[in-house]
Amino acid sequence: MDCEAEDPPTSIISPAECNFSQVIFTNVQQFYKPNTDVQCKFRREESFSSNSKDWIGIFKVGWKTTREYFTWISARTSVDDTVLFKAYYLPKDDDDYFQFCYVDHNGEVRGASIPVQFCHNIPEDEDDDILMVTTEVEMVRTNQENAELKKIVEKLTEESTQLQEKVSSLQNETQAQAERIQNLQDELLSYTEKTQRLETENMERTVHTKNLEEETEIMKKTIQSLNSDLQMQRSHEEKLLSEMKSMERSNDIFQEQKKHIEDLQIRMKVLEEEKEKLESELKLYIEKETKMLSERKEMEKSLEKLMAEKNHFQSDHMARQKIVENLTYTANQCKEETVKLKAELELQTSALEKEKKQRENLRQSLEKEGKRAVDLERNLEQKNEKLRSTEEKMMGLCKQVDVLKAENENKIKQMGELHMTIANLEGEVKRLKDECKSTMEAERAVRELRTQLQSAEQKKHGLELQLAQQQDISRQQGEEVLTLRSALELREEEINDLKDVHRVLQISKLK
Repeated sequence: MDCEAEDPPTSIISPAECNFSQVIFTNVQQFYKPNTDVQCKFRREESFSSNSKDWIGIFKVGWKTTREYFTWISARTSVDDTVLFKAYYLPKDDDDYFQFCYVDHNGEVRGASIPVQFCHNIPEDEDDDILMVTTEVEMVRTNQENAELKKIVEKLTEESTQLQEKVSSLQNETQAQAERIQNLQDELLSYTEKTQRLETENMERTVHTKNLEEETEIMKKTIQSLNSDLQMQRSHEEKLLSEMKSMERSNDIFQEQKKHIEDLQIRMKVLEEEKEKLESELKLYIEKETKMLSERKEMEKSLEKLMAEKNHFQSDHMARQKIVENLTYTANQCKEETVKLKAELELQTSALEKEKKQRENLRQSLEKEGKRAVDLERNLEQKNEKLRSTEEKMMGLCKQVDVLKAENENKIKQMGELHMTIANLEGEVKRLKDECKSTMEAERAVRELRTQLQSAEQKKHGLELQLAQQQDISRQQGEEVLTLRSALELREEEINDLKDVHRVLQISKLK
């Protein structure tokens, strides 16, 4: 016999824990002769996966573990699922029953044959007495084994029913858990979408907040520039007011000069009445008058310079201040000249009173003086026109001041609106911060749901493992039930055969 030198893989697993339905032995005879080779045929189920260390052994009926084999042969020596046991290794002539068993590489039995015997004298029909005794003993033992097998089958059927109920309850619980997990997943998906939407809105609001902050900074800078412009406008307005005051003062001086000229005209009328007394004084007066004319020409030149400087007033503030200083200086000179003229007129009046005797000699000179007076009137009219132009310019300056005041008021309103916009932006920033807090709370809720989902998935995994274990146990018990049923059917067939043999023997006996 081609047995391996080393021992086959065995285990201490009891027959009740083994699955006998995965390998089925076919064409097994009830009796074999000890001195002849024995062919053992078997068939593996499709669900069974074989291994190179699987083996077929011959065991004495009633074995407890696979270590109790009588002889064995490797399954890899099989040809068309058939192995050959050599006669040398087979049991000798014996009354004990043996059976073929297929053992896998883990030492577990996957299939077993019906009981067989190895004996030289195979019972035949002529051996009536011996056959009768053997048949009755076999029938008694078979009935006892059948009763035990029925009890085992009933017990296994009951356990299988209980296991099926337990599996059904576990399946229902698993289905409920799966529905709960699906609901949690849907809720998590909705929370995730909401969180993504909130994150998107938060990003948009953050960008909006940054834009608002940038606009706020720009507005603050604009307010600062407007404040600086406003201060410059105020200083410019103050300068214009000071210039207007100086122009008013110069206008007063011109008015005084006009009144003084009128007084001079009145006095000239008085001098016409007293022509005789004023001949000598007229010479002095003419000299003084020439001086005044030269001074007035100088004043006209200074006024022309002032007009030119006023035209460039907006572009050159420093030149305008110099013009004001020149006007002030000129006004002071005019005042001084007026004082001098008053003193001279007083002297002339006293001289006229002394020289009343010379009036007749001065008539011709008075006519010339009249012409000069006409010239003086023309000069006065020109000065009045210049004064009117100066007043118009002063009115224009006043209008400019009013426009600047209106611009300042508009800028103040703009500053108020900017302050309101800044307050609104600060409120918007506060609202966005509150929304960010609500977004963080939503994210916390999503994290809690995720932890709940993970725990539910772990629980589901545990239930699935339990269900798989129960299904394995149920499947193994079902396979055991099928094995026991097949064994029971074989025993019933043997019993029927024995009954037939017993009936034939009784009939032959009666004959």
